[in-house]
Amino acid sequence: DVTSSDFDLSTIDNAIDIASSNRSSLGSTENAIDYVSLYNQTAMYNLTAAENSLTIEDYIEQHNEREKEQLLSDVQIQMQKNQQQTNETQMMNLFV
Repeated sequence: DVTSSDFDLSTIDNAIDIASSNRSSLGSTENAIDYVSLYNQTAMYNLTAAENSLTIEDYIEQHNEREKEQLLSDVQIQMQKNQQQTNETQMMNLFV
């Protein structure tokens, strides 16, 4: 009872100090959790971006490799045709 003669204001002050200390502790814990959460979100975003970049680079590399193989195959076929034509021409020249 605050109206009694034995009322001590220091009890209320102590209670306020304890509540303030607890609020401070909870606030710092909440800030730490928020920081870790934000850090994890950023790390996940960066990891996803890196994976996408690698996937695109892999696709481009595979596409370029297929084009190179196709080009080499086309050149080889053309060289075989040219050789066959040269052989046919030489054979025809033998009988002329």
